Amino acid sequence: MKVQVQKLSKTLLKPSVIISLFIGIALGYSIKSLIEINTNTTKKLPTISVLIHTGNETRNWNGVSLNEGESVLDIIERIGRIENFNIRTTGEGKDRQVDSIFEGEENNGEWKYYINNANPLPTIGRYFPKDGDNILVIYVQK
Repeated sequence: MKVQVQKLSKTLLKPSVIISLFIGIALGYSIKSLIEINTNTTKKLPTISVLIHTGNETRNWNGVSLNEGESVLDIIERIGRIENFNIRTTGEGKDRQVDSIFEGEENNGEWKYYINNANPLPTIGRYFPKDGDNILVIYVQK
């Protein structure tokens, strides 16, 4: 038994074994560092939720991506292009308002815009949503 222990300790103390152990430890540490860097640099993309209620129909979109510089109206128009429904607006520039979103709406009401259940916004062309915002666009009969 004593002879085997001496042979093992002599084998472990050889320079090539010691160097191999250090290289293995260094390589393992480097790989671990790369994995930590990659997982730390992935960040969640900003998203919002949009709900449109016309009185006759309700549609909901969760996880809508935010593009820099897009107003709520821009986002609703983008959803309309993707979902293949037409949005008519009145006004110009950032003061545009929704006139109609889905076909068959009566024009004896108005659209209200709520962000995170707060008071209605006067216009959705001037509000630029933040990550996690909940947007409600609702048609209200007069």
